[in-house]
Amino acid sequence: MAFTIAPFVVEHLDPAADLLATRHRSNRTRQPDLPPQYEQPAATRGVLHNLVAVEGMGGVVALRKGNSPGFCWGHPGC
Repeated sequence: MAFTIAPFVVEHLDPAADLLATRHRSNRTRQPDLPPQYEQPAATRGVLHNLVAVEGMGGVVALRKGNSPGFCWGHPGC
């Protein structure tokens, strides 16, 4: 199934927070010492929101049938 790649914008924060929280829950099954609060999308949304606000930060989102199955960010200074 094909994806569309689009610039990451603020409207993608909620789906990205859901993805990150899901990934964190999975990671904690193997690394239980990771902080549990990031299993919640509200916590990961705050982290992502702060990262999006960093000057120069940019990213893309994969879109498929209106859903966002992935995202990638970067900063030219890193």
